[in-house]
Amino acid sequence: MTVDELSCSGFARAIAVSELASGKPLHVTLPSGPAIIVLTTGDTNEIVAFSPLCPHQLGNLATGTWANGRISCPVHEYEFDVLSGACVLPRDEAMHLRKYEVAVSAGDLWIKIPRPKWRRD
Repeated sequence: MTVDELSCSGFARAIAVSELASGKPLHVTLPSGPAIIVLTTGDTNEIVAFSPLCPHQLGNLATGTWANGRISCPVHEYEFDVLSGACVLPRDEAMHLRKYEVAVSAGDLWIKIPRPKWRRD
């Protein structure tokens, strides 16, 4: 997609891809809301973006710990796999991270954060 097509499709420019460090989460704030971006390590080197709010009790994942492709909430230590978004600790939880669509164009990372259904503007 071109930059114009991304803008018209609800994406917002977040950062230059060159600013991402492999395995190091980065917290950004876009006009549509905050997000955490991670360039995963290992075989995939995939860029993922998700809400910084833990789905358990809305802890701030931006201040959580990151290890082995997982992010841990600082409030109750729930852990989530960033590629799948699934809760991996505790094991029986059916929660998932709220992941966002990402795109790369002209060396920039674009994120689409859906507008909340309760907003009227």
